[in-house]
Amino acid sequence: MLIAEEPQTLNDLAATLQVSKATISLTLRQALQAELVDKVSKPGDRRDYYVVPDDIWIRTTLSQLRLLTRWKTLAAEGIEDLPKTSARAHMRLAKMIEFFEMVESRFADWEIEWDRPRD
Repeated sequence: MLIAEEPQTLNDLAATLQVSKATISLTLRQALQAELVDKVSKPGDRRDYYVVPDDIWIRTTLSQLRLLTRWKTLAAEGIEDLPKTSARAHMRLAKMIEFFEMVESRFADWEIEWDRPRD
């Protein structure tokens, strides 16, 4: 789908990939939930079509960043719940938080750079 010129139907995908429509249907459902594909329609055609969004790399990167943010939150909550005698575990979680904060900071810089007008 990433290289397809036109949106694809479930039947198109099953034929191209030589797998069952049930397999494609399940995979498409998961891809839709993950926002990796979009469902589109064509005027006068009742079939559903699927397409990889033009900004898929941005969507997947944002999804991964949200996951890192959840990990950072869990690490912060873990530090609060740790007994003071757990110095090694505290250090590991603190390093995890530090790393995720660096990634978030760098991503913010990239996002600013990406949004700048280009010639």
